[in-house]
Amino acid sequence: MEIYIGEQYKLTSDQMNVIINEKYEKKNKKNEVVGYDYKVVGYYSNVTKALVALLHKDLRESEATSIKELHEAIDDAVMKILTREGEL
Repeated sequence: MEIYIGEQYKLTSDQMNVIINEKYEKKNKKNEVVGYDYKVVGYYSNVTKALVALLHKDLRESEATSIKELHEAIDDAVMKILTREGEL
């Protein structure tokens, strides 16, 4: 399995896990960007748990200062995951 979620994440799997991978910039010794790759940020037992983890990550990084803003952030994050659009 290899499912891209926005520009920043992709889900992969092995025989036992669903794996969240996050995109990062590869740099050379001169600190110049020479490409992009993905690093593992978490292992989960199923797709639902992996997507919930991405949702929680997005909410923790939210700048919401009220319940209303938090609710909007939840709605936005869910839509991004369901449509695989935008950046989480």
